[in-house]
Amino acid sequence: MKKYLACLLVGALAFTGCKKLKNLLNFNISYPDTFSVPSDPLAGIPLTFQTGNMATNSSTEFQTYNTASSLVKHVYLTQLSLSILSPQGQNFSFLRSTKIFLYSPGLGSTEVAYLDSIPSNVGNQLLLKMTGTDIQNYIKLDSFALQTTVVTSQTTSQDITLSCNSQFQVIASPF
Repeated sequence: MKKYLACLLVGALAFTGCKKLKNLLNFNISYPDTFSVPSDPLAGIPLTFQTGNMATNSSTEFQTYNTASSLVKHVYLTQLSLSILSPQGQNFSFLRSTKIFLYSPGLGSTEVAYLDSIPSNVGNQLLLKMTGTDIQNYIKLDSFALQTTVVTSQTTSQDITLSCNSQFQVIASPF
């Protein structure tokens, strides 16, 4: 009976310890950004543009979670939302579809999020679908840029400023 209780206690401690270790090795990093969709007098034609570079601060982020770049095994974009900042009253009905890529001169472009068939009655916020691509090489850099492709469903006469909020899940190894 004592052996059974001891095994049960050791098992419970090991399970709890594994959960705590997993929480230490899996964490999220958020990157907010703001960019503008240029005015588009020709609806229906894909328009590609790039934001400025976003500093990753990955070394600092990794240190906060007691890990290092060399221990990071996977990074996935888990959420990307867009909100219209200006002009006032604008909504996303001007968009037919959008694709978001991470871009770096050394790595090129990798699609990370998209939304097709945006309904005409959409409001001023969009939650994009993720591709599930492992993007650890971008997050380990000092900076990366967002590259955006949009297809408009109607012409726009002025730039539309967007807020982009992205969340990345980092999975590190203890060894």
